[in-house]
Amino acid sequence: MKSSVHQLVKKIAPKTLTDGKLTGVIATKDLYDVFGVATKIKTRNTVNATWVEFVGDFEAQTASGEVYRSRRCQFPQPFEDELYSRLMEAQSKDPKASVEFAVRVSAVPPQKGKPSAVGYEYRVTPLVESRDSNPLALLRDTAYENHPALGHNRERAVGGLRK
Repeated sequence: MKSSVHQLVKKIAPKTLTDGKLTGVIATKDLYDVFGVATKIKTRNTVNATWVEFVGDFEAQTASGEVYRSRRCQFPQPFEDELYSRLMEAQSKDPKASVEFAVRVSAVPPQKGKPSAVGYEYRVTPLVESRDSNPLALLRDTAYENHPALGHNRERAVGGLRK
């Protein structure tokens, strides 16, 4: 496995990785790709807003090849809501579930007729389909799929095999 040099950062977020230096955008600008496994959700309230932060294992790679790692990550809307919903749904069935994902975060010009105070909007584009996972459940299911006779009697006890 190829090792890469990376920087540890407090959190992966657009403002963190652009140093807040992003100004008016006239064409789409890819900022970074994020590969992650979200395991928890934390919310913080400030005077101006409520922040949603995902906890887990995250890596971001910029267009110039810089790699950042963190245990915390924030996303622009509407991806924040999508990931939040996916993780809450997965954990309603299994409290130890996580959601794996890979996305590209870009800055795009604001929509015509909808000016932006900062001169751009964020776009989050999935690079792969997100998936819910629980490492133990996946291991159990793989073992029973490889040895069907062992899992046959246990399907009813564990709620069936995951597909």
